[in-house]
Amino acid sequence: MKLFTLIAIAVSLASARADYPPPTKNVTDSAGMLSSSTVSALDSKLVQFEKDTSNQLIVYVANLDAGADLDQTTVTLAHKWKVGQKGKDNGIILFWFPNIRKVRIEVGYGLEGAVPDAIAKNIIEDKIVPLFKQGKWDAGITAGVDSLIAASAHEYKGNGTTVGGSSSGLDDLSDLLPMLVVIVLALAIASIVMRYASGSDAPEEESPVEPSSGRDHSSFLGGMALGALAEHESDRRSTSDDDDEESSSSSESSSDDSGGSSDSGGSSDFSGGGGDFGGGGASGGY
Repeated sequence: MKLFTLIAIAVSLASARADYPPPTKNVTDSAGMLSSSTVSALDSKLVQFEKDTSNQLIVYVANLDAGADLDQTTVTLAHKWKVGQKGKDNGIILFWFPNIRKVRIEVGYGLEGAVPDAIAKNIIEDKIVPLFKQGKWDAGITAGVDSLIAASAHEYKGNGTTVGGSSSGLDDLSDLLPMLVVIVLALAIASIVMRYASGSDAPEEESPVEPSSGRDHSSFLGGMALGALAEHESDRRSTSDDDDEESSSSSESSSDDSGGSSDSGGSSDFSGGGGDFGGGGASGGY
């Protein structure tokens, strides 16, 4: 009996690997139900949500395999993808399987207090399903995401970064700190050395020319600092412009009203942080 159970679990995991590829963005729509603009907007919103709270919330839209059990499939995928931070277990996955007209919300251990089964059920039945019944797929998923964000936003505090590596603009400045420290120290040492040299060479005479050498060195080092800052800002803006251009190009090549995309146009690749799930959540149909 135990051997049969182990074989069943192994088959389930193998099926998950083959038919439900792990998410690379916060929004995955392999069924092509969402517009590309909605996918992009939701992905960006969820990246920022992780930066602000450290919570990881992802949307996964796919067709459920024939004969597969809904709850078992979503629990297996939640454990495999490890959405949420390790130690906090603050992950949420909003699943939608359009071929069976079912929605499922899986909630990590660390957010079961903020999003208990009853809240998850209410979000599905009161926010998502009424819009789905009208064929408003984008609005329904957006309403579900907004409700989950509102329910879980105050449980944890983020540090401005995501597991996938994206950070806020202010955090990028931390890369410059070592360079700035060196430049400031160099300026201070240069100033002290030049003053000492000037004083030892002519202790009783004033020279209107010599002190300028100290200022020249300070100006040179100051110019280096400004140049480094300007170069960093130029590189940052160039990278940002390239990303925006790529995202815009991708959006233009996709349908804005229907058809969707399997990949989102968000600003950061998604990577699970090691969160764990205990089966908390809810399901609903339309």
